Amino acid sequence: YAWHGEVIARRKDGTPYTEEQTITPVRNDSGAVTHVIAIKQDVTVQRRAASALADERNLLRTLIDNLPDYVFIKDAESRFVIVNRAQADLLGVRSPDEAVGRTDLDFMPSEIALAYRADEERVVRTGEPLVHREERGPDRPSGEPEWHLTTKAPLRDAEGRVVGLVGISRSITAIKQAEAALIRRTRQ
Repeated sequence: YAWHGEVIARRKDGTPYTEEQTITPVRNDSGAVTHVIAIKQDVTVQRRAASALADERNLLRTLIDNLPDYVFIKDAESRFVIVNRAQADLLGVRSPDEAVGRTDLDFMPSEIALAYRADEERVVRTGEPLVHREERGPDRPSGEPEWHLTTKAPLRDAEGRVVGLVGISRSITAIKQAEAALIRRTRQ
């Protein structure tokens, strides 16, 4: 059988590097190992890049999960790909992973979900972002309407094709309630 793995080796100058190795025994007709074939490759640059990418991904995920705003990424069919903790709470799921693959129709009244979908289809179709849209959210547990200020931007692949969207929403319910109260007071 062949062995495959990584080892930390040292260059002539003593600096360490990561080496990926595959060592395969070669047997003679009687089955005895006569020699081995070793294939070695310096993968230091790839491992450093992978580590830097993992660090960057962790940093981004930490930021996303700790924002009080609702953050989400959706595919071109408006299915959730990523949601942050705040968005998961809004949707009523225990974990952000429970939202993946589902749409707003799975969580919200169809009138609201279909309005979101129409905006998202336009963003995906045109490649133009929707910026600072005031929109109705799902009702709060008290029955009061929830209001959001939402931005949705196209998500593009390496070739520039729109493959989904990235969105962020902020609750502006308190502002809308204050506006309504002000209007009621001025009418009295």
